[in-house]
Amino acid sequence: MTIEEKVYSVLAAASGVTALATTGRIKPRDASLEGLARPYVVHFPVLAESNQLHGSPGLANLKIWRYQVSCFADTYSGARSLAVAVRAALGDYVGGGIVSHWLSDYNIPADADIRVIQIVCEFEIADML
Repeated sequence: MTIEEKVYSVLAAASGVTALATTGRIKPRDASLEGLARPYVVHFPVLAESNQLHGSPGLANLKIWRYQVSCFADTYSGARSLAVAVRAALGDYVGGGIVSHWLSDYNIPADADIRVIQIVCEFEIADML
C-alpha cells in the first residue's frame, strides 16, 4: 500500500473529516478537482527520507515523509473546521503501518477572483515499509 493510500484510509475513516468532506472529496494531488464541491481535501507527500535501522526487527525499512494535507472551503471557518478535523485524525496517529505527527498549519490567502480558502496542515509520517 502506498503512503497516499494509507493516509486516505485514515482520513476516510475519521468521522470528523467525513462529516465535512465526504470520502469522494478526499483526493490525492494528481486527481482531477474539476467540478468538485467544497469543502474538500487534497493530500500528498512532499519529501521522503529513508532510514535504514540495522538490527531493529521490523524497522529495517522505515521511510519518513513530510506530508501535506490541504483543506479547501468557501469560508475561513469552513476550511479551519476541516483542518481541525484532519489534525485530529492524523495528528498523533499510530496504526495501519504508519505513525503520524502534526507539525504545523498555515493559511494560503484566498485569490480575489476564485475566493477559495486553503489551510495547509503539515505532518511528519513514518511509514513502515
